[in-house]
Amino acid sequence: MNRLKLMRAYLVGPMDYDRRTGKEWRKEIGEWLHLEKNAIVIDPYHKPMSSVSAEFALEDDENYRIVKQAIADGNYAHAESRMKKVRATDLRIVDHSDFQIINLDLDKRPCGTYEEMFTGNRQKKPLITVCPQGKKAIPPWLFGTFPHQMMFET
Repeated sequence: MNRLKLMRAYLVGPMDYDRRTGKEWRKEIGEWLHLEKNAIVIDPYHKPMSSVSAEFALEDDENYRIVKQAIADGNYAHAESRMKKVRATDLRIVDHSDFQIINLDLDKRPCGTYEEMFTGNRQKKPLITVCPQGKKAIPPWLFGTFPHQMMFET
């Protein structure tokens, strides 16, 4: 029995400080979920967008560059405006997902990852979490948030 068939999996994890690794693990698990389990994969690098302002909620390399440049230039209002759209869109994707697969790489400063995890947890969604630094490195707060049986090292 394939319990993942047509289930919506949101792939959560750090993107800001290692764009390449963020893309690679999502591609690998996303292909497996789609091809082997017939799941619907939601990758924040390739968001399903339909609104007019959707281009500003994308987290592709170009939008990421624009935000980083705005911050570097001290144009914080521009960075804030763009990132509010990204945050709102990502949290709405959490609403639409059935479960999350989380790459909690603690070396990559997972800021948005935490909010997406906590939002999914409040919605009682399964959170399958992988921490490359090992289960023992997972912050204690998370052990009080969701079952340790859903936390893995690989």
